[in-house]
Amino acid sequence: MSRHRWFLTKWPITISSIAEKLRENTFQDGKSEGFVLDRIRKEYLEARFIERIEYDTIVTDPFGKEFSLKQLNFIQSKFVISIQQPGLEIIDAPKSVTNLITYLSELNNFSLSLDSITVDVLKWTHLLQNELKTDIEIESVQIGKLVLAKDILAKVLIKGSGDVRNSCLEMTQNKSFVIEKVQIKLKDSHSSKILLTNTAVAHINSAQNTEIHIALRDSLAKTKLTNSNLI
Repeated sequence: MSRHRWFLTKWPITISSIAEKLRENTFQDGKSEGFVLDRIRKEYLEARFIERIEYDTIVTDPFGKEFSLKQLNFIQSKFVISIQQPGLEIIDAPKSVTNLITYLSELNNFSLSLDSITVDVLKWTHLLQNELKTDIEIESVQIGKLVLAKDILAKVLIKGSGDVRNSCLEMTQNKSFVIEKVQIKLKDSHSSKILLTNTAVAHINSAQNTEIHIALRDSLAKTKLTNSNLI
């Protein structure tokens, strides 16, 4: 399972210039943080931001004597920078990506504008199907802000053994609502499942991870992306 999240941004400098700045701030032995550049192409680059975390833990033996042990941990945040919208993708990120975003902004002379995204998740699903050239079955849909009556809202999860699109249309007909998540299955692969959210997050569970990853990125770029909360 891999988790991908996209952010909307426009890079103020070229991909090659960003790559050079990452090289100038390479993670090395003895440094507390830095970057590793994995791949660079004309339109995008792939890299990792690595943080070295050292901390002390206290262990108490059976007789109540305390021992201080030094612990060492490395946190890696893999990311893709692209000149194509949305612009930034973070893969399998830790709980907080604040340090990564701060360093990227610093490398771009603090002129980097970064926003979270709101996306039409059904449109994204349709475009993904076109990119993969295969049929997609929607196994479940999570609906939020479904207006049942004045001042009454509901959150609904629709799921079944087959495609639930028709049931979703019937429930939401003539109502105001937001589709928050869809769980989809690729019909040509029983093991390939993808969870998409309207905040431009994708969870991929598939042996075809690389192919699906590229299709997700390309299909998202073709949807109408709107700014959400500023990061």
